[in-house]
Amino acid sequence: PPVRKLARERGIDLAAVTGTGDRGLVTRADLDAFETAAAAPAAVAPAGSTPDELRIPIKGVRKATADAMVRSAFGAPQATVFLTVDITPTTELIERLRARPDLADARPGLLAVVAKALCLAARRTPEVNSKWDEAAQEIVQTRAINLGIAAATPRGLLVPVIRDADGHSLAELSGAIRDLAVTARSGKTPPSALTGGTITITNV
Repeated sequence: PPVRKLARERGIDLAAVTGTGDRGLVTRADLDAFETAAAAPAAVAPAGSTPDELRIPIKGVRKATADAMVRSAFGAPQATVFLTVDITPTTELIERLRARPDLADARPGLLAVVAKALCLAARRTPEVNSKWDEAAQEIVQTRAINLGIAAATPRGLLVPVIRDADGHSLAELSGAIRDLAVTARSGKTPPSALTGGTITITNV
């Protein structure tokens, strides 16, 4: 009777309580446990999740990469041009450059030479170093040439940025590209190095 009275006072239906007492009788401890369980908040699944999917929050480098990819796909006009180019003169130029004493340590490769050429072209033709401002409905020509270098890494494709790349000498550009690649492949690229690019080059 005391337990029945206590259940009534607490508004608990005894039929819903599993008894642990003698012959399954409901005890005061059973009422306390039932009340505690009823008061505990139910676990809430992440918004939009289903039994068939797993949602993984991201931050840091992965978040910066995702943001950049979305902006690239949906915030810029898409166009593709395919060209076949004979780079024999370029490879011969690279051999001559590597033979120069002032470039002996830098040993510029094809990517560095093409990156330097791209910077010179972007300085001469600023229209290619532009972006579209949807809110203002304006084309924005960026004075700084911040060159993104796409790099394949174990964590996926990263595009670290060389800021003011047009101000770099060929030797400096070659060293910067090499450093970015090493940092990216070792997983040490900070999120800040993945933002601010105005034009990108890739050999992936």
